[in-house]
Amino acid sequence: MMRTLILMIATTSGLAAALLTFSSSDDGRAEAVTAIPLPEVPMQEVLVASDLIEPGHAVSAENMNWQKWPEAAVHEGFVTRDNHPDAIDVFSGTIMRGRLLAGEPIRQDRLTPGNASFMSALLPPGKRAVAVKVTAESSAGGFILPNDRVDVLLTRQEEGRGSASTRTILRNVKVLAIDQLAEGAESDAMVGRTATLELDAGQTESITSAEASGMLSLALRSITDTNEPEPEPELPEPEIILSQPEPERAPRTVRIRRAGAVETVTLP
Repeated sequence: MMRTLILMIATTSGLAAALLTFSSSDDGRAEAVTAIPLPEVPMQEVLVASDLIEPGHAVSAENMNWQKWPEAAVHEGFVTRDNHPDAIDVFSGTIMRGRLLAGEPIRQDRLTPGNASFMSALLPPGKRAVAVKVTAESSAGGFILPNDRVDVLLTRQEEGRGSASTRTILRNVKVLAIDQLAEGAESDAMVGRTATLELDAGQTESITSAEASGMLSLALRSITDTNEPEPEPELPEPEIILSQPEPERAPRTVRIRRAGAVETVTLP
């Protein structure tokens, strides 16, 4: 009896195995699945910030590291280990000119020498930092903060008149600081006494002259039009003066008397 039971179990198991084998494909044959290898993506090691680096702060080996990037995504301005293998040692001690988030590539053009001051480190080449006096009324009620864009308006009294006139002398100017609060610091609306603006050499002369002749005000620009192209300055129409022909003059003559005879001579 026991042998019969064992034989029945063995027979059933064999039939089940046969059914599984023949049902693995529609035509009764087992199919082998072959994995297709993915193409290898070329990579490069890019120098990135390992932590948040605020503007004006020093860069060190602790807040930089190498990170693998796909070669197709590496911009020509990035610092790679292939081009600058000693970049961490070379850049340590330099000053960051803008805010850099963790994982963001470090660009050499955003670094300045370590002996630069905080404000000079924020200035791009060719720019000047110029401070102007402001009040709550002349700075949008204190809602102008570092990194905003403003227009500069000049208000002055008309000579010989009781009225005042206002005109825009500078457009789309970047605010570097309000009092001692510079770019990168977190703050709500504040009323400062001075606003430090980023200007070029020509704008520096214009605003210094304007401040001596009237009152300056800052008009806050929308974040959506900070890159809006400025209109060309309106130049006065050239004055054309037509030269008038000179009137004809009568010839000049001189009468000369010689030995009783009179001779008339025409002068040139």
